[in-house]
Amino acid sequence: MVVHCSAGVGRSGTFICADICIYMLDDILKVNVQGTVRGIRTQRAYAVQTAEQYIFCHSVILEYAQRQGWIPKDIDLTKLLAIDE
Repeated sequence: MVVHCSAGVGRSGTFICADICIYMLDDILKVNVQGTVRGIRTQRAYAVQTAEQYIFCHSVILEYAQRQGWIPKDIDLTKLLAIDE
């Protein structure tokens, strides 16, 4: 898979982090977003640059877990992330 945004760090790193975390969740039912970002940054400095990008990673992981049935469907994920809509 090839992923690249204009600079190849912020948005690309965010997408890659979410993808890696989903694979981790499937494999070991544990996720470490911060550790994953640290690992990505060993190969691409500045990956995942903003708080919004971290929130996006967490929201993707939570939504995936909910779709897999690991989180009840009646839980509002925006409240878990403290996102105002």
